[in-house]
Amino acid sequence: LSPGSKAMRWAVPVFLACLACLPGAADAGGQAERRPAASTLLLVLDFAPSWSADGTRIAFTRYRHGFGTISADGSGERWIEADVIRPAALSPDGEWFAFASDGGDPVGLSTIRADGSEPRLLRAGYGHGAPVWSPDSRRIAFQAPDGALWVVDRDGGVDERLASLGADPTWSPDGRWIAFSARGTGDPASADLMVVSSWGGAARALVESRGTQVSPR
Repeated sequence: LSPGSKAMRWAVPVFLACLACLPGAADAGGQAERRPAASTLLLVLDFAPSWSADGTRIAFTRYRHGFGTISADGSGERWIEADVIRPAALSPDGEWFAFASDGGDPVGLSTIRADGSEPRLLRAGYGHGAPVWSPDSRRIAFQAPDGALWVVDRDGGVDERLASLGADPTWSPDGRWIAFSARGTGDPASADLMVVSSWGGAARALVESRGTQVSPR
């Protein structure tokens, strides 16, 4: 592995975490040093930071623990506990989180206010993809467990199936369109770049990936 490679960046923390689960060396008194379990080190992982629209706070997710926001100076942390393995999404207006939970209660795609009030289960079940908010904070795009691309209202009242297969959705600035990646008809490892109206209709291919993965942003 080269020192700067992506594999090396992952290998080092995983190797250190594995060392943590080995029996500790004896101290001067002959007692084995107690080390935290590897699971403790691996599961306490903060990731997917994103700025609030007003630039005053940073939202982040903690693997299997929850999500929240914190001021850029490290003060004023607000925390919501949840069993999440994919990034929770802060709405553009800063008022809501959308998240997919595969553990705890409830299991499924949910929303909750950033202050922890008004939790709402939108779609029950395991395996929902990371949600993505519309620019007006009223709708949420996500990949369902069967791979289909959906959009649902924030209150869960109206949903729309946009494509039979769609990942990595991203909204246009005006909220009218959603770009996404979809597996190509040739190589199963490929994914074509597609675009579809956020209100439904036929999706059209923009780029045929020809054996590579694409992720619109």
